[in-house]
Amino acid sequence: MAAKGAGEKDGEYFLKLAKAECDRLMTMANTADNDLKNLNLSEENKGKLRVASGKAKLLTTKKMEQFKQLCIKNIDKNHGDYQPVTNNDLEAYWDIFMIQVNDLDELFGEIEQLRANNWKKETGKGMQQPGPSKPRRDPPGKDPKGRTSWP
Repeated sequence: MAAKGAGEKDGEYFLKLAKAECDRLMTMANTADNDLKNLNLSEENKGKLRVASGKAKLLTTKKMEQFKQLCIKNIDKNHGDYQPVTNNDLEAYWDIFMIQVNDLDELFGEIEQLRANNWKKETGKGMQQPGPSKPRRDPPGKDPKGRTSWP
């Protein structure tokens, strides 16, 4: 068996990365869940928190569990698998996983901005509460009940 090189990205390396990333994502998801329980927020902000928390939980359970199994197959080379998991396979899966993590980081970043701004959207004109800024109007040619009016 060849000696493992320093800094080699193998199953053990990726398991450590995965644990750290999962812990970080779950901390953010738990913070979002606590905000949902403890704060009186607009429906838009509640929705953003639910989406972020749900995506983080799904990513850390379903996707990460698949990845952990691949890492274990990579570490345990004696299981007789006809198609072993290579370090390159793990690196490719990790890159795909990180695309989703980066999207989540962006979403949690938006949440942090909202939190810092007392849960109000920041606009070019200053602060405003999320939601429609203009009342809804029916399109021309429709009466208040939505029926087409004849000319």
